[in-house]
Amino acid sequence: MLSDYENKRINKELKALVDEYQRSYEAAHLQSEARYKTTLPAGASFYPRKGFYNAEDRQRFAAKCQGYKDKAHSLIDKAAKEIMDQNTAAPSADAANVVAVVNARQNMSVEEIDQLMTRYGHDCPMVYRALYDKAYSLGYKDFIRHPIERVAENMDSLLKKIDRAFSADDRDTTDMVIHASAFNGYVDDAFPAGEE
Repeated sequence: MLSDYENKRINKELKALVDEYQRSYEAAHLQSEARYKTTLPAGASFYPRKGFYNAEDRQRFAAKCQGYKDKAHSLIDKAAKEIMDQNTAAPSADAANVVAVVNARQNMSVEEIDQLMTRYGHDCPMVYRALYDKAYSLGYKDFIRHPIERVAENMDSLLKKIDRAFSADDRDTTDMVIHASAFNGYVDDAFPAGEE
């Protein structure tokens, strides 16, 4: 697991990045609009619209978006590797033997599984998952998933949202706020900042 300091740092930097992206989009949109207005004939009516007014402005902003995506990935990649390494760490020989014995058993008490999860699964999410699955197959459904597994899933979800969050698609301010809020929610799930 990441330290509280690392979670807060990455959380803050990702949220600052999405704020910067929003400001950059608004500025690029206004510049595109201003350039478009200069092309109108004298006395022509202007009707504002969302997005960019020409393909060049859209392409220019798409290049900026790629920079935002790259920066977001660089902020997350090291932490994601650390979490994924922890989530997929191989069990010790003792833990692997315990899992094999447990899987051969037809009946176990919830207390036995709990003790084994605490002893062997705490430091090895793979062992914890095997014991969790055994408990579930025996009808014991009150166990929670390993914290590293939940963090890994949240991290994976956040990584998938980066492309959508930092997009050059035509958006209005409402879309921008919705996407930023959704992205910030994924950031909070993957990198909980705790109470300030």
